[in-house]
Amino acid sequence: MTNLGKLLHAELAPTPNRLARTILIALLCGLVVLASKSLSLPETALSAYLIFFASKEEAGVTIATAIKLIIVTFIVIAMAIFFFILSSGEPMLRIMLMFAITFICMYLSQATSSGVVSATIGMVFFELLSLLDYFPFPNLVLRALFWILTIIIVPMSILLVANVLFGSSAINMLRDSLTHRLKLIGHAMINESASSIAECRKEFLAGDASLTELRHTATLTGRMTQDMVTTAIHLQDVTTRLLARCAAGFPPEDESLW
Repeated sequence: MTNLGKLLHAELAPTPNRLARTILIALLCGLVVLASKSLSLPETALSAYLIFFASKEEAGVTIATAIKLIIVTFIVIAMAIFFFILSSGEPMLRIMLMFAITFICMYLSQATSSGVVSATIGMVFFELLSLLDYFPFPNLVLRALFWILTIIIVPMSILLVANVLFGSSAINMLRDSLTHRLKLIGHAMINESASSIAECRKEFLAGDASLTELRHTATLTGRMTQDMVTTAIHLQDVTTRLLARCAAGFPPEDESLW
């Protein structure tokens, strides 16, 4: 079988469509609510929201995000205890810390690629440092820290397990995206209708960033050999050029995809 055949016809689980992914997220949110209510956890809405917040289309990225948030939560709790000690009896210092940490985290969430993790750190820090307004006693604060820990760990654990079992792999999504491009180009070559040209234009304007990211992720996870990577890069470049011609209303060039 050729490299292209290996890429397009690898025996992988089918990529869930948008409806299936929506249903999965809804079920996970419901499961988080049930788990939170069964364990009598506070802030059930926040736990369910974290499912939306951390869930991505690609399973590997979602799993990595969930693991990062779980690890970061432990680190944030440890740092929060230090800040509690530092700002105990100093409300102005605590307010300044809340402002500074939240600002830095929200800025990093927009300026860097660690958006979900940075935003969650800022949110958790703000929640933790505001606990002294409700629990003036140290033992109650420590107990509240434990509950904050479970608010994040429960939904992230459920999200992690669900994506291991039902998530879409990067190589599968890359294969489907390239196959979709080939179908659009083939359709435009056959009938050259206004609708097929419009579809090619829409696909071309979407750009190659998502395909490049999927290829990079699939390579990192070890699901693609070097031959398959080379084939994917060539196929992406060729289909981009053909989509550009179709989008402009010109007949595709007589160019080999191999």
